[in-house]
Amino acid sequence: MKTELKPPQWMQISVILFFVWNLVGIFAFISDLMLDPSTLDQVQQDFRANFPLWTKIIYGLAVGLGTVGTFGLFPCSV
Repeated sequence: MKTELKPPQWMQISVILFFVWNLVGIFAFISDLMLDPSTLDQVQQDFRANFPLWTKIIYGLAVGLGTVGTFGLFPCSV
């Protein structure tokens, strides 16, 4: 006789919330990349021009890998 263990309800809800949170992060990252600098004032343009490229790379990796990690939690909870 095989008994299946089902994760608690709070785990399923938290995985869905994590996934939605990561989708918001992906949307923010993409909108940051697609932002037209001419819509910003000069101070913001200077700030964005002096921002190092590696921070955008790390930001993209963080939201992308966070979403992949959330997919890893789906089979356990749903």
